[in-house]
Amino acid sequence: MNEYKHVQELRQTWSGFIMDWLKIMVPVGAAFDGLFSYLGVRNTVDPNYFCVFPVVGWLLFVIPLITWRVVVHYIDRQIVGLYPRMLELEQQMPPQIEPPMPPPWHTHAAYYFNNLTQQAKEFLLLKILALPKDRAHALCYRQYRQICVEREENLHQLLLKVWDEYGYSSVISRGHKIQDLAVGFICFVSFSIAGILSWGSWIPFTIAIAVSAMLAALFAFKVAPCLVNR
Repeated sequence: MNEYKHVQELRQTWSGFIMDWLKIMVPVGAAFDGLFSYLGVRNTVDPNYFCVFPVVGWLLFVIPLITWRVVVHYIDRQIVGLYPRMLELEQQMPPQIEPPMPPPWHTHAAYYFNNLTQQAKEFLLLKILALPKDRAHALCYRQYRQICVEREENLHQLLLKVWDEYGYSSVISRGHKIQDLAVGFICFVSFSIAGILSWGSWIPFTIAIAVSAMLAALFAFKVAPCLVNR
């Protein structure tokens, strides 16, 4: 179906934009960080002035990095918002086989099932399908599909019920939380290094650790959760 193809292309375009942002903005920010840090260390004309260069370089590095994560979460939310429409389109496709290969009836259904949160998956398997808990444990998509065939259930419609119940929160982070923590750690380390280069003593280094820890905590506990909760 043309709409299904267009939706998949849109999703691929958004995913490509996420990686393009990383490949362009982060290296540019890192280059500015290195340049300003070099200027701050090498220039001795006015130490009171040039000591701020490493910190400025740090800002030019982390702003694109954090912006990248914010943009990623925004785009990813748009991608997740396409899930129910993809499921609707897949269940409308007629069961036909044409060369060179059959249409992907279950491509997105399998992806959505495999990325359900534990709570959403339990809602599907234990409450909707009323499976025993021991049988529902570690159930793969192929087994879920077989159960739906045996019971003459519409597997796509059941997954749409999960979406109706949980919406964006039915999907796990799929690696985004780990990347957010990695960004927070990079901010922590790079700011600590900028503090050493700027003030040249361990006392400011301790202050740098404290400030960077607060920035990392602010991002991890305030910004990231509100973006991840979808």
